[in-house]
Amino acid sequence: MTQSRTQTQNREPRTNSTESPIVINRLEKRYGEITAVSGLDLEVRENEIYGLLGPNGAGKSTVLNVLAGSVRADAGSIRLCGGDPIADAADIHRRVGILPDQYGVYDRLSAADHVRYALDARRTDGDPYALLERVGLGSVGSNPAGSFSKGMRQRLVLAMALAGSPDVLLLDEPFSGLDPVGVRRVFDVVHERRREGTTVLLSSHDVARVNRLCDRIGIVTNGRMLVEGTPERVLERCPIEAVLEVTFEVPVTNATVRALSRLDGVDVTGSDRRLSVRARSVDAREAVESRLASLDVGVDAVVESEPTLEDAFVQYVADPTATESRSAGTRYSNN
Repeated sequence: MTQSRTQTQNREPRTNSTESPIVINRLEKRYGEITAVSGLDLEVRENEIYGLLGPNGAGKSTVLNVLAGSVRADAGSIRLCGGDPIADAADIHRRVGILPDQYGVYDRLSAADHVRYALDARRTDGDPYALLERVGLGSVGSNPAGSFSKGMRQRLVLAMALAGSPDVLLLDEPFSGLDPVGVRRVFDVVHERRREGTTVLLSSHDVARVNRLCDRIGIVTNGRMLVEGTPERVLERCPIEAVLEVTFEVPVTNATVRALSRLDGVDVTGSDRRLSVRARSVDAREAVESRLASLDVGVDAVVESEPTLEDAFVQYVADPTATESRSAGTRYSNN
């Protein structure tokens, strides 16, 4: 995509010299009696890809909506590109591209017209078809958006977010509704934008894709930041000693599941002939092995593996105090 050289040269610095593009301190947001976000801190550094992970209803979208200026915080400090998302909305909207979780398109307008609108709103020039090509919609740029599938609409709104080469991208559930080709497009676009200097904050509950894409992640549940850091550090802090994949000779009963899940430091998921058992300590793992040997039902196989980030995510969400057994702190903020 091309951009006006004059506008590029006259653009203000991305942020103040000592301030990261995204800085949130003690964010609070309530909807009536429901607390969506509680005391959340977040800093996303320049030229970083940061992923907010959490289950549905964790507060991820509220954080991005506050940054986008579409939701007003009840308390806390929010800085985006060195300004306030609401008080400095005009400047910030020229410098920030947004893919919201909830969006609408105009059925009768073409895809290219949608992107032209985004370019005009950011007071910049550019080729709408070049932006559409980047998200895989170059051949349908003249088609009305009303004829698009959900995944195509998702790509269209991403193209609109890219208009004007924004300094920051806020992507809420960017993989929603996308097929594998669309997901790969998102990966390519995010990496391309980062090479060009953009900072990216995205939210998702897709652990595997966030693990592959992001430099750092933060796991959020019930509106609170549980842990953050590189994927490796987050996994390191999770108190899971081992994951045992147990295959039985016949489908297991509820009594068998209870016999394992009642052991201290053990979490069990699965059904039928296969259970996944997460042991939080060496003693817990040994207790599982002993209990398996005493069961009436025959065991075909037990395969032990190192915990994955998905195992860690499930553990953090199920037990928000999970990090405390490995660290006295509550967060990693520098790794």
